[in-house]
Amino acid sequence: MNIIIAGTDTTGVTLTYLVWCVLSHPDLRRMLEEEVAALANDFTENDLMNLPWLNGVIEETLRLYGAAPSSLPRVVPKGGAVFSGVPIPEGFTVGTQAWTLHRDPTIWQAPTR
Repeated sequence: MNIIIAGTDTTGVTLTYLVWCVLSHPDLRRMLEEEVAALANDFTENDLMNLPWLNGVIEETLRLYGAAPSSLPRVVPKGGAVFSGVPIPEGFTVGTQAWTLHRDPTIWQAPTR
């Protein structure tokens, strides 16, 4: 049962944010509609992968509104690591969370756009 239901909430939430974002930006909506309307009737998955506006909207929705905002735990490898000058011993579990990382202005030009 878990396998059948797993992903329905996250998929539904992500698609809700995607539709909301597109409808909130009329110019983006127009460009996306034109791009998709230009597809041949017998389009394939490869055709969809080559649509920059569609893929950009999907990727930005996942970046800004990821539906699974839990920690991303990782185990420090053998020999340890140094992060921002702080030594972290091997075998130690560290974690990041996507919300801050995906909105970091040192990484993204317009992180909340």
